[in-house]
Amino acid sequence: MILTGCVRTALDIYNIYVTICLLKGLIILGRNKKPSPDKVYTRNEFAGIAQDNGWTVDKNRGKGGHWWFRKDGSHPFPVPDVIGTGLQEQIKKWLKIR
Repeated sequence: MILTGCVRTALDIYNIYVTICLLKGLIILGRNKKPSPDKVYTRNEFAGIAQDNGWTVDKNRGKGGHWWFRKDGSHPFPVPDVIGTGLQEQIKKWLKIR
């Protein structure tokens, strides 16, 4: 009886862990799947995506820890260390992630 309770608890913990990972986008099901458009990106992830798409990331110019993303023919924009929800969506549009 006690063993069954422990196994059930371990399975519950595993199911919660998998659910959280799926919600955060840490687990991608199948091959060649793109991340969810609702994925929350860090500044470093945005910088990697931007550099892959031809943007230049200037880490020294910004004020108070902001990085500037610039590309010829596009408007440069600053990216802070902590990115709010609205700014996440705007950066995704500028970098054409959606």
